[in-house]
Amino acid sequence: MKWLARHAAPLEALAALITACVALAALIAIPWQIRATANLQAEQSARDIYREFVALSVQKPQFAEPDYCALKEQPERLTAYRFYVEYLLYTAEQVAEISDDWVPVMAGHLDQHTAFICDNTDWHGDTDRIKGLITIQRAHCTADPVC
Repeated sequence: MKWLARHAAPLEALAALITACVALAALIAIPWQIRATANLQAEQSARDIYREFVALSVQKPQFAEPDYCALKEQPERLTAYRFYVEYLLYTAEQVAEISDDWVPVMAGHLDQHTAFICDNTDWHGDTDRIKGLITIQRAHCTADPVC
């Protein structure tokens, strides 16, 4: 008991120091944990969006591998196809944000839609990656109309 009484002040200082270290560790760990959780949620969301895109492609194979000239003749189908390509670009944007490994995958999907992208000059993309993908597709455009 006498030992505790004699060393009370240093023990209190040590306890305060330990408490401060734990609080500092919490201040560092909590934001890191929040960021890690947000990244995991973003990755899962991007994968879900890609799965939905693949399901849509299975349901609408005429849009996944389109005959653009035939679609262009039917305004209602062309509108639906335009939204399909827009969803493809949105999917590309989401999955490219989680990993650069997705960029060639999405470029492969976009290869099927070069005629549409070349025929519609208002496709620019919102992010640098999507602008890059669209620019790559536009590099395949010719001066002659596709249809």
